[in-house]
Amino acid sequence: MPNVVDAFGPVEWSVVKSPEGPVVPGVWSKTLRRPGNDEQSLVLVRFDVGASHPVHVHNQPQQVLILEGSLEDHVTGEGGGEQSYLHYRGAFVEYPAGAKHRQLSPSGCLLLLTL
Repeated sequence: MPNVVDAFGPVEWSVVKSPEGPVVPGVWSKTLRRPGNDEQSLVLVRFDVGASHPVHVHNQPQQVLILEGSLEDHVTGEGGGEQSYLHYRGAFVEYPAGAKHRQLSPSGCLLLLTL
């Protein structure tokens, strides 16, 4: 039997926590697929209007597809400098393992994330 999840329904959204543990206000997630043997997690992430996620580093590669709204992405380079990007609906972004960034969404957004 296939696993069916109401991806856009109100049930099972969780508050996102920062890498240090505190809750990130206004950023929500809903896991659609948990990792199996060689699978990646598949997660919907919703930013409320004006919400932001603090600087964090990913241990594994990550891919993001913006489904609605827009997302500001501030990526820290190897030398410590920060480069900013604005992603809109339809943008597909890939981050290598070890990428360090912070994000914010002045208008709110919905994205699909694999990690």
